[in-house]
Amino acid sequence: MNPCLEAALRYAALGYRLLPAAAGAKTPLIRDWPSKASRNESVIRKWFEQWPAANIGIACGGGLLVLDLDPEALTAGWPGEARRRELKATRCPLVRTPRGGWHLYFNAVRPWRNTTSVIALGVDSRGEGGFAVAPPSGTPNGRYQWVRPPVKLDQLPPPPEWLVQALDGIESRRNHPSAQAPGREEDGVFFTEGGRNAGLFRLACKYRAIGLRQDEIEAALIAANRLRCQPPLDDHEVTVIVKSASRYPQGDGDEPYAMRQAWRHAVAHRTRKGRCYARHQSGAR
Repeated sequence: MNPCLEAALRYAALGYRLLPAAAGAKTPLIRDWPSKASRNESVIRKWFEQWPAANIGIACGGGLLVLDLDPEALTAGWPGEARRRELKATRCPLVRTPRGGWHLYFNAVRPWRNTTSVIALGVDSRGEGGFAVAPPSGTPNGRYQWVRPPVKLDQLPPPPEWLVQALDGIESRRNHPSAQAPGREEDGVFFTEGGRNAGLFRLACKYRAIGLRQDEIEAALIAANRLRCQPPLDDHEVTVIVKSASRYPQGDGDEPYAMRQAWRHAVAHRTRKGRCYARHQSGAR
């Protein structure tokens, strides 16, 4: 039997809703897939008859949350050693992605929507309207592999409380945009230990890209640190971040440029004495 079809039928039996994705990619092959994702065996078989090389997509929401950690986020140390141990201690199903990232499967205790690098750089969440590519699907970089096997949908563990609070905060600001600090939605999210330096650096790069002066960036970042970081960094540490971002040319609104710089910062995980930037500069754990 087709290995992906065999795996898809197994996932459906565990209660997951499925969809076909393009071979070697993450693009859905059916229109309106959020409503057409299915656990029906005959429907799944027909999909693989039509697209025998298809990848498997598992629809999220409806009780499923998938936390998607890019390798850059793991390399940068997110979410800190203690919380990473807490994530592992949940014994949730865990997938290693072709690029070396993680997909962690949790019970969605609330109908959270998708986020992209909002919790932290390189950390996405897949909820209502999202899906995750599942093993043994592949890309040009390799195949998705289970590190800890899947369980029945109704047996998934809940996410750690700090992650629940982060997702609740994001939803609250989406639903009540007037409560956000000035700026775009992702600028108003909370940054937790392990993601504070990278998160504030990301904001600093954005402000630099839109043409703010160093003193303006510092004032904005000190305010963001006190409002958004849990717990806040010292003002001195914020100043160090601002100086680092201010090394780059002052822009005129080129946000993609700012994002590239933020990513370079996030993946520069080994600096002086082999310690990652966040720990070296702030002592964050």
